[in-house]
Formats: sequence, structure tokens, C-alpha cells
Amino acid sequence: MLAVFIFHFNRPDFLENAVRSVERHFPGVALTIMDDGSTLAAARACLARLAQTHEVLQPDGARASEAWTGGLHANMTRALHLAQRRGLRYAVMLQDDMQIVRPWREQDT
Repeated sequence: MLAVFIFHFNRPDFLENAVRSVERHFPGVALTIMDDGSTLAAARACLARLAQTHEVLQPDGARASEAWTGGLHANMTRALHLAQRRGLRYAVMLQDDMQIVRPWREQDT
């Protein structure tokens, strides 16, 4: 089983492009957007729209290390733990300024 995690902070145009690429090349694959507490109104509106069709997670605030290492590190660790709990075999991790450029195939594993 495969899932995709996209890490995001205040870049809604990039995020929408990344999401469209996942939808296009990985249709039906679970997509989780890991926001790092975006503050821009446009980013929050984009996240609200995307939450209608995809899982959007906000920081849980439980990790004191976030202040030192930044939210990306904490979100990547959280995504790995979620993938493990969900029994995923593969997890694709993208930052919001990245995109998928071709379909995933079973032989890619």
C-alpha cells in the first residue's frame, strides 16, 4: 500500500501544483497534507479547500524540538509514524515545491 505526504508552509500556489501532480499521477492514492501552521490567509483558504478531498493535518504542538529544528522535521517524523501505524509499505514524501512527473508503477518498488 502507498500513500503520499506533502509538507507545506505558506506557499499555496506551490501546494496546489503538488497536489494536482499527485492526483494526476497517483489517482486513488491516499494524500495527506502536513501543514506547518501556515499563517497567510491564502494558504489557510487553500488548505480549507483541499481538506474537502484530502487529509490535512496541523502541527500537534507536542514536540518541544519544533522550536529548534523547525516544523518540517517534526512533520516528517509524524508522517513516518502515521505510515507505520497505517501499515503502509511505501510513503512518498514531497515538499510543497515538488511534484510528481510520471505515474507510479508496481515495478517501481
